[in-house]
Amino acid sequence: MSGNNGQERRFVYTPEDLVFYTDTDDYDYPLYILPDRQVVYKRQPEGERVLATFHVKSVSSVEAIKVKQRGLDYYSSRLNVSFFSFNLPVVALDDAEAKYSIKIKDVVDAMKSLSDEVFAVVREVTYEAYRGDYDEHIGDASANILFLYLVPPYTTKMEKKQRWGITYSTLKRLKTKYSGVIAPYERYLYIKSSKNGDRPYIVIKIPLVSEELKQVFQAALTAEVAEEVEEVAEEPQAAEESALPVPLPEPALPELEVEFEQPVHIPPAAEERTAVQPTPPAGAEAPACTPPAEGVERAELVKVYFLSMRLPSRYLVQTVRVERGKGVLREVRVWEGEGAELAAKLETLRRRCYESISRVFAIVPELGVWVAVTEEAFAEAARLGGYIREELTRLGLDGSRYAVRAVPVYLEPEDAREVLEAAVRHLSADVEELQKRIEEAEKAQNRKALQRLMKDMNYRKALLDAFREYLARLGGA
Repeated sequence: MSGNNGQERRFVYTPEDLVFYTDTDDYDYPLYILPDRQVVYKRQPEGERVLATFHVKSVSSVEAIKVKQRGLDYYSSRLNVSFFSFNLPVVALDDAEAKYSIKIKDVVDAMKSLSDEVFAVVREVTYEAYRGDYDEHIGDASANILFLYLVPPYTTKMEKKQRWGITYSTLKRLKTKYSGVIAPYERYLYIKSSKNGDRPYIVIKIPLVSEELKQVFQAALTAEVAEEVEEVAEEPQAAEESALPVPLPEPALPELEVEFEQPVHIPPAAEERTAVQPTPPAGAEAPACTPPAEGVERAELVKVYFLSMRLPSRYLVQTVRVERGKGVLREVRVWEGEGAELAAKLETLRRRCYESISRVFAIVPELGVWVAVTEEAFAEAARLGGYIREELTRLGLDGSRYAVRAVPVYLEPEDAREVLEAAVRHLSADVEELQKRIEEAEKAQNRKALQRLMKDMNYRKALLDAFREYLARLGGA
């Protein structure tokens, strides 16, 4: 596909999006991902902060898939383009389906029913993944792309306008007559042409994403670069009071990657073991919440904060299509036009809230909760709750359903010690990982990455110290 043309904004939410929007007619160029997940091709975006960069290191052909008798040289001549090396290995369609774990035979048959000229090729793209604008190298990863091509039934004697008309009508026939077959790949369907635009053809570009790419994609997009912290710090005081700071990245925890449409709860097993007390009525004496003094036998309740959080996600503005075909019923989630832009803003809002929370709360995966021990955490949660409602109102959405709040919870000392020790273990692991990344940045003399990582380290160490101090008062390690 071609690069940005100034008319179409493209957004990358998944590794599949990244691969699909990669221009495979070129290589050795950057794809810049902005904080709202918009992708910018080849030229560094002016006045924009870059969240991640994927450098397209190489694009190569792997093999052709035999769907017709004609070779690639015929199609290169027919379309007046140079597609691939003509001496590619050729594999049978059945073998390709098994090799790439994909079902395309019905799609190929549908395309062949509309034209005698259909061919298929597998290509490989290799990426270098970086945080920010080449700030920190995450790793390299590759992905395959399966291309299905359909050359419409026009002749070279026809006028250019007529060729394009036949191409568009062929595309409509394919999408309508074979809607059930094409549905899983419709988002990857488009029209392309030779460089002079006189020979159009239809393409289905199917990303085949590797686990490597999934990992580096997740890693590259879970951190903000240091400049944003500095920009917020330089705002006037009036702006600082309403601006959202940019803290540490959201921890990569699968259980937190749900649609964020439900508050965080204590698992039943934990509820049975903890002595959670309701807020006392006005004038009543609050339960004791100080750590027990040395030598005291009775167990006084220990106060911590659990996080209750209900955040909006892109699923709030999705459109769901129900599609039927060949005995299969599919639900397809779609974000288009303004909905896609709004979805990107909601994802940015969600991510920033998690980043802010991670500065004052620690995750305890064993219990499925976020826990804090400071009044600052209580205040930050309240501030974020107000910020979310304000932002959703500004976007024209109902913010009353969403909230962030720190819930005071009173635990028996043994239960509190178990929770706090788990938090310390995970925070300690975070600090160790940051230290490794700092050493790597120092060796690479990457000043931008080093600056950001040092700030991350300071925040994480401060949070770890707070938990250790609180745990020490309970007689913990």
